[in-house]
Amino acid sequence: MKNILKVLSVVLVFALVSVGLYFILSAFGLVSIDEIRKMIEHSGKMAFLVYLIVQTLILIAFCFVPEVNLALIVLGVVLFKPLEAFILCLACVFISNTALFFIGDKFGEKICAKLIGKKELEHLQDLIDGKSKAILPILFVIPCIPDEALCLVIGMTKIKYWYFILVSLIYHTIEIGAVCFLGSGLIDWASFGVIDWIMFINLVVVDIYLFTKFEKFLENKINKKRTEKQKINKKD
Repeated sequence: MKNILKVLSVVLVFALVSVGLYFILSAFGLVSIDEIRKMIEHSGKMAFLVYLIVQTLILIAFCFVPEVNLALIVLGVVLFKPLEAFILCLACVFISNTALFFIGDKFGEKICAKLIGKKELEHLQDLIDGKSKAILPILFVIPCIPDEALCLVIGMTKIKYWYFILVSLIYHTIEIGAVCFLGSGLIDWASFGVIDWIMFINLVVVDIYLFTKFEKFLENKINKKRTEKQKINKKD
């Protein structure tokens, strides 16, 4: 129990830094959505790049601040065409989620290892590893958990990056797509029939299940190759 509390304390430190940074910059008006909008509008041909950089940096710096991503997606819809906003927002999420995952992996893990010891950390990671894989898609859906903060914490577990990023992109594709296209009126959701909704639900549930199965298949292949290499090395 003490070890878990120490790990949570590391997460709390990241959270305090993130929220503290947000309030400091907010006091100077540097995180105002209106100011960001004006800056991007005056960027001319560089508007796409400026939006990509600004949103990515904000998502990383303020990962523990709730609803930041949603506000920036809405801003993207206001500034660009629905498809352009969708592609830009998805790219920002991919970059920021990847960065936060590896920050958690490289720095959070080292801090935890120093606090509770490397063996104890590995033991805790083994305990939550299997369960984390199963509930990861659910965690992304829970409103009270900031998605970016989740990326940081997941980086401290033994979940593989490619599995994490696939689940993240599936969820965020639906989330961002709903805001960009539903908000713009490009998709007429009222006209959806039974088959349309079945296909939509399939994307959310069945595809995640298939990715989990695919992950197990790849893991078995990798483990098999490792075993074969170890046997060859022993013979040599």
